[in-house]
Amino acid sequence: MNSKVPFFSIIMPVYNAEKYVEKAIRSVLDQTFANFELIIIDDSSKDNSYNICKKFTIDKRVVIKKFFQNIGVADARNYGINLARGVYITFLDADDYLENNLLNMVFDELKNRNVDYLKYSAFEEYFDSANKLRYTRVCFCNDAYYHDKKEILLEIINLEKYPLFGYVWNGYYFSHIIKKNNIKFNNKLSMNEDFDFNIQYIKHINNMKSMSFRGYHYRKQTNELSLSSKKQKDYFKLHVMKINTYLKLLKKFDIINPNSMQILFLLYNRYIYSEIERNITNKNIKDLVKDIKKTKLFAEFYQFQFNKLSLKQKIMINLLKQKEVNLFISFVKFISFVKLKFPIFFARLK
Repeated sequence: MNSKVPFFSIIMPVYNAEKYVEKAIRSVLDQTFANFELIIIDDSSKDNSYNICKKFTIDKRVVIKKFFQNIGVADARNYGINLARGVYITFLDADDYLENNLLNMVFDELKNRNVDYLKYSAFEEYFDSANKLRYTRVCFCNDAYYHDKKEILLEIINLEKYPLFGYVWNGYYFSHIIKKNNIKFNNKLSMNEDFDFNIQYIKHINNMKSMSFRGYHYRKQTNELSLSSKKQKDYFKLHVMKINTYLKLLKKFDIINPNSMQILFLLYNRYIYSEIERNITNKNIKDLVKDIKKTKLFAEFYQFQFNKLSLKQKIMINLLKQKEVNLFISFVKFISFVKLKFPIFFARLK
């Protein structure tokens, strides 16, 4: 291999991340594996993010591009893909950071065998208003190699329990596959663009490697209105799209089974609760619940026989399946109160 060609291209969009971006960059430059390029896309930051990033260009492995009009995370990543020269492409969010031996661990898995797609485990970290780490949840993959489309599909559905498939920051992508098939992030989506990118990508792969190594630190700020707690007009629509996408793939490969269906319907249950919680102050909340219950997907969910549920899951499903909606709505109001007043406790219960 030409030593001038980086083995890894790490693409990092940046927008108003001055509090965190230096740690993210240093976690890349401190890697024990050196053959990489870090592509930073500053998406018209209004704070000091660009100047912080720029000082690291003394390292020739760091490439930086600044946009003076905001283009959004999807197009920022797409621009980074166009610049990428690496054999494999991965992504980093500007408020997160890597374990310093991650690239070395991944390289050891990739160097001796053909791998189209690699997924690895992560730490989900919850910080309070004083920026103090209060709780860490481990999201993990198995150590396994999948070389069959059906195996891959069942495993990515399994990964959604944590969820680990829907992110791009814990994935390594064969650059040739992305560029040959013109795979891009959809800038029309208000959320789930990572999931959409991954679904596009897996259509063109023949194998997948998963690693139990926990190499990524994913920051969750409990004191701010994060994307997960803001009202999103298309939130439920786009998450139902995820469920339907999986169902179509399972039918296409004729691998529908009780375990995969239970995972999907537990996700669907969670998405409904999240949608109602986001709209809990809406005066038409009862109508929203009733409209969801009229859908074909809910009818399938209603008839499904779940197996080996936790007590929490039993309560949530049984309340949702009740024809009377008042008790369900009252329970969601209680969840919303706990989430607002005791965010760390809520994170532990998830």
